[in-house]
Amino acid sequence: MSDGPHRSLPMRNGWKKLAERGDGKLHTPEQVSAAVPLALADDWKEERCDGFMKGVKNILLEGDQNTLFKPSKQETIDALRNLPGSGYPLRAMLRDALVQAVDDGHNGEAALVKGTADGLAIRCSAGARQVEEHYLLKSNENRATHVRGRIEDGAFRSDFDAMARSFCNLNKASSPSAINKYDSLDDGVPHP
Repeated sequence: MSDGPHRSLPMRNGWKKLAERGDGKLHTPEQVSAAVPLALADDWKEERCDGFMKGVKNILLEGDQNTLFKPSKQETIDALRNLPGSGYPLRAMLRDALVQAVDDGHNGEAALVKGTADGLAIRCSAGARQVEEHYLLKSNENRATHVRGRIEDGAFRSDFDAMARSFCNLNKASSPSAINKYDSLDDGVPHP
């Protein structure tokens, strides 16, 4: 007997843990939400987004300090579009969201945070649909809809701006910590 469709989910470990939390009726919405940054951190690490963000920061943050004249909005957008992202879905999502943030009038750190937060939110939404599709194949429609709904609720409760600041090393906030594991009956369900 399987422990659930999350075990065979063809996604990174963070997404498997998020799917397990979304599927489990014993996990609170806060526990599901706590797994969202970890799933996104797995994608961030595996797709080498730190290196990608160095180029983004050079364009959005350091470019303003190193030149006498600020680049135009179109020059900034063109520079962002020229960053390598093919073969890395999260990088491509981030690049597109950063371009949109600049096009919407954001610049500097505000553009970096807005674009990164939006890119992470888009990736989270796509991941929830991926999990749902897998559950449709391995289980039933009700369970698949339930899991996706719980993951989306966890994403709704998440602070994507704070994640963006953390992932881009813009503050002293620590990286996402490990998910608390409850493996004893004495751990029980947390009380309000």
